[in-house]
Amino acid sequence: MTPREVVLAAIERRDPPRVPVNYCNRDFEHSDVLASGYAPAAGWTPSEPGMTEWGYVWHALDRTMGQPATHPLADWSALDAYVPPDPDAPGRFDHIEPWARENADRFLRASVGISGFNQATFLRGFEAFLEDLYLAPDRAKRVLDIVFGFENAIIERYCALPVDCVVFGDDWGTQKGLMVRPELWRRVFRPRYAEQFERIHAAGKKVWFHSCGNVWDMIGDMIEIGVDVLELLQPDVFGV
Repeated sequence: MTPREVVLAAIERRDPPRVPVNYCNRDFEHSDVLASGYAPAAGWTPSEPGMTEWGYVWHALDRTMGQPATHPLADWSALDAYVPPDPDAPGRFDHIEPWARENADRFLRASVGISGFNQATFLRGFEAFLEDLYLAPDRAKRVLDIVFGFENAIIERYCALPVDCVVFGDDWGTQKGLMVRPELWRRVFRPRYAEQFERIHAAGKKVWFHSCGNVWDMIGDMIEIGVDVLELLQPDVFGV
């Protein structure tokens, strides 16, 4: 079996001959799984180091990815003038098909990047967005509409490309549980994820969802709405 076939057999529970291997930072030549993502718009250049197309700026004290130091929607009055990135900007997907042809024997993941809840907190600010979810849900909805609208357009493009799955990166857990009440998660976020996963499955592709922390309270929901691979990288918080 090719590496791709081994991964698919594992996901579909068809008795693979071995456990698939996924390297995400190095040793890619030994990995059954490879990942790529959409590129910045052609011709876009940051106005300062760490600036993203979304308008927030990454700041790190060490060699880790750090965190956004600015939030373009921290002042709610900035929303009406805010222009998010164009998901269909030229140059975003030009590299995907050549990459897929060169690695046709591997299981290919197309990444949405940092997504959903995390992206919303980067735009609004973590504390402000959590307050919005509870105290000003219409505000939270408007921010989420921006984020998920962009993601859904990216997903549509991926569904037409020769990749095997779409991968999300949305950290939901503290060391002890979800960052919001499970009831709120189910009311606000589950329907949005379910719509995305349905789009992906309709195109015959798999859903791969990464989330750090103790996310026990949403695992059953994720299975119900169609996650094929749930990537949990902190087994110790689950007692494993």
